[in-house]
Amino acid sequence: MADMMASCIDLDNTYDYKDATTAHILTLNIGQRRSTGKGTKRNVEFAFPLTLTHERMEYTRGRIDTIGSRNYTVINPRLYYESIWKEDRYTFRASTSYLTAAANFLQLMPFRDDRNPLMVREGNADLKQSWIYNVEMSLAMRLRSASQMLSFGVSANIYGNQIANGFTFNPTTGVYTYRPENVNGNWDIKGDANYSISFGKEQCFKFENRASASFLHSVDIASVDGSTQAMLSKVNTTLINDKASFAFSRKELRMEASGSLTLRHTVSALDVFESINAADFSYGMNARYTIPLLKLTAQTDITMYSRRGYGSSEFNTDDLIWNATLSRPFLKGKLVVYADALDILHNRRSTQYAVNAQGRTITWQRSMPSYAMLRVQWRFNYNPKKK
Repeated sequence: MADMMASCIDLDNTYDYKDATTAHILTLNIGQRRSTGKGTKRNVEFAFPLTLTHERMEYTRGRIDTIGSRNYTVINPRLYYESIWKEDRYTFRASTSYLTAAANFLQLMPFRDDRNPLMVREGNADLKQSWIYNVEMSLAMRLRSASQMLSFGVSANIYGNQIANGFTFNPTTGVYTYRPENVNGNWDIKGDANYSISFGKEQCFKFENRASASFLHSVDIASVDGSTQAMLSKVNTTLINDKASFAFSRKELRMEASGSLTLRHTVSALDVFESINAADFSYGMNARYTIPLLKLTAQTDITMYSRRGYGSSEFNTDDLIWNATLSRPFLKGKLVVYADALDILHNRRSTQYAVNAQGRTITWQRSMPSYAMLRVQWRFNYNPKKK
């Protein structure tokens, strides 16, 4: 039996490793806070975390029996500035940071995984550290009265040495050989504007709108029909989003109507996929009411989720989702019993469609999209006895 089991093991594709990591973390923090009698406040913070890492790995795979070690340094310097003036009516914030990260040590091992003879995977000992440079700025204003708020923000990210899945193709044997590779050229920029106002008796009405626009330049490794070598796939994506809501709150009643719209334009420099000009939008309502005499709270929400412009009818969908919850507290609020009903109309799909900067992804999930559930929440506090 033992000899038979041993003959079943694919030694070249069975590996064992022990990884030990020692990290020394050093952090330098410098900060300054200033304030004046005229309601002006300024705050400057500088942080420089430094992590010195030593990693040692014992790796066994087939004919490979090696001990590898590496020393690397991870830095994450960050500079933050904040200014508040005119009695907290105006707030300006700005920050910048730089973050590095090392590749997984297993990816550096000289292995060759051919469990699937047509899809061979290899390690890459030449992987470099990846890094991200970030810049953010925002301005928030309280207009005339505390019931109106307006804010603007902008952020940008530059990515270096990101790890992608490269490959080569042998047309004679039909074998793909995959290995991780570093790619450069990824960056994105985003801007947003938010406005909210409360009005009416006891500020019972509130309107809020959030708008944003972003541009993503994505560089990855992809294949083109007929090519034997992986090529850099450069994709530009423009996103415009707006979300608005109008709410009413009075004593035990709260009602809200909301809607959102996202416009997408995605274009590929290579002939990897067709350009996407699509729109995702949703609209719906939610409400919550507590019956004081019974201490019973009813909460419900119904929303229509729609998609257009994805080319295929299976992507262009309309899903009306309705959820409801009943809850009641007991024992002076320590015990709360909930009765939930999710997706009452049975419209939620087990298939999800997602579009990122490099293409379209379809995900099937084994789940119960529609169900009812009874749950109990118990809250308790324990305070030591005073001497």
